[in-house]
Amino acid sequence: MCGRWPAIVLAIWAALPCRAGWIFDGVPSHWEGTQAELLADEHTYPVLRLELGGSWTDFEIKASTNNFETLVYYYISSGANDSGLDDADPYTYYCDDHAVDVRKWIGVPPHTALATQILSPNTEVECVYFWPSHACEVEWTNWMSQHNTNLVWSWVRFDGVAFEMNASGTRQHWNPVRPERWERARTVP
Repeated sequence: MCGRWPAIVLAIWAALPCRAGWIFDGVPSHWEGTQAELLADEHTYPVLRLELGGSWTDFEIKASTNNFETLVYYYISSGANDSGLDDADPYTYYCDDHAVDVRKWIGVPPHTALATQILSPNTEVECVYFWPSHACEVEWTNWMSQHNTNLVWSWVRFDGVAFEMNASGTRQHWNPVRPERWERARTVP
């Protein structure tokens, strides 16, 4: 048997999901499959936590792969944009501190102002969790990946009337944000 593998070892090896190459930290070092097969195993949904607080209830978020020379993603929580970069099905969740159950995650339909859903003018939405979808106008497989080191996100708060401005009131106050993590599927409470 010297120099030959027993049939049982070869059968086990053939059944392993990583037989196309060694995998370290979840990243194949050699892949002989298709891009679709690789993406099927990849965590492709970024989880973004956006800190609102105070009177801020809505947001605008953009993504770029060349530090905002051009955009690959553009979403306004309070309405549709006409840029050609819209997302048809993002998930946005918040908690309402005036709801019957203040712990409950409340989903916001796409392009619906969160401000129209809160139960009291005294509600403070401390943060929202936001998941972009794969129904983007710019094909998501070309840019939405945890391995895309050029992908950056920025966002600005909105109160239903105006965007947050810098201290001098001359420009919008945008914030960088990075995904907390990447997931295979979006959360559905």
